[in-house]
Amino acid sequence: MRTWPISLALIVLLGFSLNTGCDDDGSDNAGDLIGTWLRVKTYQVVNNIRKDTWTLTFNKDGTFNLLYQHTDNEESTPLATVASRQGLYSIDSNDIITIEGDWLDMTSEVTALADLDGNFFTFTQETMLLYDEARDLLFFGPDFHSGSTYTQDAQGNSRDGYSLLKNMGNNVYRREAHLILSEGTDATANEVERRDEVYEYQITGADTCEGTYSYTISLNLTTNTSEGAMQGCTYNHTPNIMVDAPGGGQTPVQAVTFSYTMDGSTTSDNFISLGDHYLSYYQGEQATAIVEAAFVRIE
Repeated sequence: MRTWPISLALIVLLGFSLNTGCDDDGSDNAGDLIGTWLRVKTYQVVNNIRKDTWTLTFNKDGTFNLLYQHTDNEESTPLATVASRQGLYSIDSNDIITIEGDWLDMTSEVTALADLDGNFFTFTQETMLLYDEARDLLFFGPDFHSGSTYTQDAQGNSRDGYSLLKNMGNNVYRREAHLILSEGTDATANEVERRDEVYEYQITGADTCEGTYSYTISLNLTTNTSEGAMQGCTYNHTPNIMVDAPGGGQTPVQAVTFSYTMDGSTTSDNFISLGDHYLSYYQGEQATAIVEAAFVRIE
């Protein structure tokens, strides 16, 4: 990891206490995960109320189960899409969680083994893991925003795409995720998606930053790979923004937007604070970012 000098901007960026904070030392462990967690995202598309629900269970024996349900229209007879994942999980000393196993995407009716072709996947995924102070809210990547099977699909299903930006110390903030997704029911499964993504931002002044990026993305038989330094990196920090809190009411957060040029394209990454760490959100969804991204412990 590249090391940059400490700057006074860290005090500016992190000098506020938050009601929805994660542990400052980032000390999470697998025992905190055990139980069942629920995430719900509701949003309106034209006159339709769409709802996505994720029910995630981590078991003591190192296995997990995840059920995803999408309801296309809450106001009338719903069209439901269901997907499920199951397998094994582990957490390393840097609070990176690895999950691997099987993924069944029930986008069409499956009545026989042959119907699994195109709907059954095996996968390995690594992503960041954060909690709130009370360990009752879980933020669990996958840190993919565009193009991935995990993010919004052509039917408008929100899936579970958002990024976690972790405070690495010394003014360095990092987000990363890794995925191998293969299609098939045997050892000759075809790889349909592979991602290795690492982005780092370094605060260097009151509104300036440096950044590096590295990615290899294979999707739809096309592989794109690149690495280098972000050009013209700046950031804008806004304290004391009120956003919706799980369970009702609102909570104050900080917001930060990093803007830069990468591979010839200018982009902006928007985050709100989770203690010392940050959660990304899609444009226009700042107020609901926490309540719609958080898994709430229910068992």
